[in-house]
Amino acid sequence: MPNQNQFYKVVNKKKGLVQDYGYPEDGKEITLYPWHGGDNQRWMFVPLNNNYYAIVNKKKGLVQDYGYPEDGKEITLYPWHGGDNQQWFLHDLEGGYKKITNKKKGLVQDYGYPEDGKEITLYPWHGGDNQRWLPEAVESFNLPSVPTYPVPAVPQYGNINDVLPEFTDKVTTQYTLAPFIAVDDPYYSDGQQQIKTNPYYLYIRKQYWKRVASHTLAPNETHKYIQTTGMTQEDQNLVSKTVGHTIGVDVGFQFGKAEKSHSSASLSYQYTTQLATHESHTTTQMTEETKELSIFNSNPYIVAWTKYVLVSEYSVQRSDGTLVREPWTVTDPNTTSSSYYPPTANLLDN
Repeated sequence: MPNQNQFYKVVNKKKGLVQDYGYPEDGKEITLYPWHGGDNQRWMFVPLNNNYYAIVNKKKGLVQDYGYPEDGKEITLYPWHGGDNQQWFLHDLEGGYKKITNKKKGLVQDYGYPEDGKEITLYPWHGGDNQRWLPEAVESFNLPSVPTYPVPAVPQYGNINDVLPEFTDKVTTQYTLAPFIAVDDPYYSDGQQQIKTNPYYLYIRKQYWKRVASHTLAPNETHKYIQTTGMTQEDQNLVSKTVGHTIGVDVGFQFGKAEKSHSSASLSYQYTTQLATHESHTTTQMTEETKELSIFNSNPYIVAWTKYVLVSEYSVQRSDGTLVREPWTVTDPNTTSSSYYPPTANLLDN
C-alpha cells in the first residue's frame, strides 16, 4: 500500500504512461501522458476509513473525483468534500499493480484508447492491462511528530495547610496527522501551496488537571461550590471550522453533523483511535454547563479538600510549529478527582 510520506507516479500497465493533470483550472479530466516529472504527475495517497484513499494531485492540491451518475465518464480533479465519489480502494494485483475502484460506483479506473493524452474513465472491471495501475514512489517528505507523555498525577496534600496548585503541567498525551485536504487553514487561499508546505498537520491533544474548588471543612460542615465543565460555543465553532467535526455531549467526536459534513468523516477511525477518544453516539453537541454542588464532611475531624477536573486542549499545528487557530478545550464532567488531608478521608460530593 502507498506510504503517507511519499508522492507517486501512477503508471498504466498497457500504455506505460502516467496519470497527468494538465490544466490550470479545476474540474477537468485526468489524462494519460508520458512521464516528465512535473508536480501535475505526482500524487499523494491519503489513507481514509476502511482502507480507502483520497488521491491528491501535488500541483493542484485537489483530489480525484467521479461526479457522474452514469458509467464511462471521465475522472476529474475537484476540491475535497469527502463524498464516496472521492474515495478509492486499491486492490492488490500481481507485480505490484493495483485495481483502483471508486467507492460510490464500484467501478475501476480504465484507459480505453489506443492513442495517448485521452481521459481516464470509470468502467466495469474486466482485468485488462488498461485497468491495471502501478504506483511508483518518486518523492519523499518528512511527517511531523511530537513526543507524548502520560497525564500528570492529581496533586496531593502533604499536610493540612497545603494550597494545591490551580493547574498541573499541560502535556501532549496524543496526536494524529490531519491531511491538508481536511484542514481549513486561513493562511492559504487554496491547496496548491498547502500541499507543498503542509501536506499533513499535527492534530494534538494536550491534557491537564484544573482545580475546581478547594476548602477546609470542619466536622459535619457542608460547603457549596460551582463547577463549570463542557465546551463553549466559540470552541465548537473553532473545531468545526478547522477540522470538520464537532464534540458531542458524551465527549465523543461528531462527524457529519456540521456544515463541513464530510471533510473529516472518512478520517473518523484514525482521529478517534489516535487521539484516544470515541465517536459520539449522540447528535447533541456539548455545551458549557455550570452547576452548584456541595461537599459534606461526615468525619469527626477537620478535612482539607481540593477537587480537580481533567481538561483536554486540542490544537492543529503547521510544520513550522505555528497554530492554525487558537486551541479549543473540552472539560469532561465525568473525569474528576479529589485530594484530601488526611489522605484516608472521604467526603460526600453531590
